[in-house]
Parts: sequence; C-alpha cells; structure tokens
Amino acid sequence: MKYYTFITGFEKFLLVGGTLAAILAGGILPSISLVMGHVAVAFTAGGSNSESIVATMSTIAAIVMMIAMSLFVFSYIFFAFYQHLAENICKDLR
Repeated sequence: MKYYTFITGFEKFLLVGGTLAAILAGGILPSISLVMGHVAVAFTAGGSNSESIVATMSTIAAIVMMIAMSLFVFSYIFFAFYQHLAENICKDLR
C-alpha cells in the first residue's frame, strides 16, 4: 500500500472508478449464462409456433447485445483506468 501514499486526487479517481467498473463488469458477466438459459426454454416451451420462437429470440438477441455492449464499456473503463494509474505510479517511482 506504500505505492498509493503519494497519489493525487485524479489518480484516486482512477483507482475508485476502475474498481467500480471492474465490479460492474464482473457482475454483468454471469447474466449471459442466465439469458442463454432462456434460449433453451424458447425452443422447448415455444412448441411448433415459429412466430413466437422468432419473437422470443429477437428479444433475447437484443438483451444479449445490451449485455455485451455494457460489458465492453465497463471492461474498457476498468482496463484503461488501471493502465493509466499504473503508468503514473511507475513514472512517480522512477
């Protein structure tokens, strides 16, 4: 923890923001498995009605896209903030 003794306010923001983004990205990741469970249910519970299956799969596809976009954004924030923080700390240590 000695590395964090001399960090500035902006670097504290990067640390807290990166940590929150990592928590959110880690929380979002298991939701993909839950949504994929609905794919299996759509084919078994939908019966032979192809219109209901297509409507259900369209909804599931939209949900998967929203999950993927939010996972990308939070993962990017996490990696970018921590990388910038690590560069600043290494520069200060030199």
